[in-house]
Amino acid sequence: MMKRHLLFCVLIAVGFMVVRGAEPRVTDTVLDDIGISEGTAWQLSQPTRESVDRANKVRGSYVRTEVRSTETSQVLDVRLAVTTDDRQPSFMLSMQEEQTITEVRVYETLLRTTVGNDGGRSNYEYHVMPGEYTYGEESVRTQTMPPVPLANAQVTVNGQSYATDENGVVLDPDHRLGILDAMDALDRRTMEFVIEVQGKPAKTYSVFRTMPQRRDFDEKLLDEPAQQDILVCYRLNFKQSLLQPEQEGLEFSLESDAIPAVVRTGECFPLTIKVTNNGSRQTSCLLGRSFSRLDGLNGKLFYFGAVAPGDTARFTRYFKVSPEELVNHLFMEIRFSDSWGILKQTLQLDLPLIH
Repeated sequence: MMKRHLLFCVLIAVGFMVVRGAEPRVTDTVLDDIGISEGTAWQLSQPTRESVDRANKVRGSYVRTEVRSTETSQVLDVRLAVTTDDRQPSFMLSMQEEQTITEVRVYETLLRTTVGNDGGRSNYEYHVMPGEYTYGEESVRTQTMPPVPLANAQVTVNGQSYATDENGVVLDPDHRLGILDAMDALDRRTMEFVIEVQGKPAKTYSVFRTMPQRRDFDEKLLDEPAQQDILVCYRLNFKQSLLQPEQEGLEFSLESDAIPAVVRTGECFPLTIKVTNNGSRQTSCLLGRSFSRLDGLNGKLFYFGAVAPGDTARFTRYFKVSPEELVNHLFMEIRFSDSWGILKQTLQLDLPLIH
């Protein structure tokens, strides 16, 4: 009876020391009196699962970042480009993969135990719990992969079918895109193009024309990306000059190699205007415009912008006469203007028309 009572007291003492965070010790004298082995006494001295659970578990040092989930989507990327030999604008298409990644930070788990009291403040010891981790805050980030050209694909632009080349450029041999045509009205500053690729959502791409171009410190106030401006695409300078531009020393001509001998209705033909600045001042917002009684020839704009002294600039437009026109001859005049007014130089074109 006495041994049972002594064993009960030892167990109570061990449990009390475990809860207090002290290291339990059982003396040899006690072991001999109650008749238990040292191994059993050691097991009795270890913290039970309940005592560990009751101790504080806190977050330790950062270990790593784990990916919880990854969502992948493909986005159609559209860029305005001038890549053809005749310097006509088109669209360069590519597919861009976007990954939305959800991550979580992983930390060590520390076991905090009270080891004493110092002036009313508890003292703690911290021990790393092997194999146990604490998960912290989550974060979401988007990763954009390099674009891949949409090569040799069938696409639709504003309801019309086109094909792309190996670089993803929309091929337009019949000049149906009409990017420049959309901007021939001087009061129009933007044109939207709806581009569709099979299996992907349609994308609306806006083309802008800011003429004259705004000053550099105004650009940040515009909701119009510069890479979508047709004049920027051509790398033309249409900033208005504060000084009087060159007018008298300009020489205009039609490139004879591009002028057809005969024009056939329903077929496109190119017209390239060349301007050479033989003067001493730069031009400012220099434009050419066609005038004709035939709808397909009237109101086409030629962009030159700022042409420095001694430089030559060229611009090409495509024209098409409707088969419904009943005339057998076409006549067109091209006049020029800049930011200071209308120039006196003009060009004329007079060609036979075949139905």
